[in-house]
Amino acid sequence: MLISFKNKHSFKKGDTLVEVLFATAVFSLIAVGSMSIMNQGLALSQRSLEITLTRNQMDSQSEMLRFFNNAYIAKHSTGESDQSITSDGGPAAEWLNVSKNIIGLTGSVSDYSSSSSTCPSPNLNTSFIINAQAGKAYKLNLANYNSQPYSYSQVMYGGASQIQSTQGIWIEGVRGKYNVQSGGNTIKTQYIDFHIRTCWYAISSSNPAELGTIVRLYEPSN
Repeated sequence: MLISFKNKHSFKKGDTLVEVLFATAVFSLIAVGSMSIMNQGLALSQRSLEITLTRNQMDSQSEMLRFFNNAYIAKHSTGESDQSITSDGGPAAEWLNVSKNIIGLTGSVSDYSSSSSTCPSPNLNTSFIINAQAGKAYKLNLANYNSQPYSYSQVMYGGASQIQSTQGIWIEGVRGKYNVQSGGNTIKTQYIDFHIRTCWYAISSSNPAELGTIVRLYEPSN
């Protein structure tokens, strides 16, 4: 009597070519999807960082404007004349420099729409920037102003606290006034709206990113 012994591995089959191709396709889809999600996450993180850094630059400019304004109001309240304040220099004199010399008496703001694929151009007649390290305000200088920064909007400083370049950030001011009734008297209250504007080319975006805010500061009545 003959007894046949079958190899226990004789009935095992390998993967077919179709199964291998299917597994490869699934792995490729998962890998590509994971990389796409990672890239989107990195782009969002980069965008958030750019916005945060730009907001810090805007806050620096707005705080200097408030500092100039408060210093001027303090000196004006003691009866000191504008001529004397200008001669003394300092932050109060910088307020007069901004309000009288830079934006003038009839300041106006330029268009700030984001409909185009390029950053808007500031009004060079009334636009300025503040050197926050030196506490000085200057009109925009075309020689060192970059209207298309590919990082974030910022004021870049060189040696001795000098502005090396202005990267897509500027300020424009416009005057306004209204009447306030007090004790039967009409008091003319004047103010200036400072439009702090930024524009830069964010990562993975075809259109420029823009941030802006308005700081309203009041002038003492004469």
